[in-house]
Amino acid sequence: MSTTVLERGRRWPITPDGNTFATVNQADGRAAWFSTKAHINGLLSPPINPYPGLIDRIFGNEVDAQSTAPVSAVGP
Repeated sequence: MSTTVLERGRRWPITPDGNTFATVNQADGRAAWFSTKAHINGLLSPPINPYPGLIDRIFGNEVDAQSTAPVSAVGP
């Protein structure tokens, strides 16, 4: 089956420091997908500038889901 994978956002460097992800105490644009606040480990961060970050939060039908900025797959 042929599949096309579409990715959004940027490529995030993986460094030996292990600092690819933001933390609650040092939240920045990496913490949320175009949001002004991030939820990290159940805690709300201080305000951040909207940026195409790593985590996407989706609300709907009484469900609150967090995931990495998703990848969409399109089949034939």
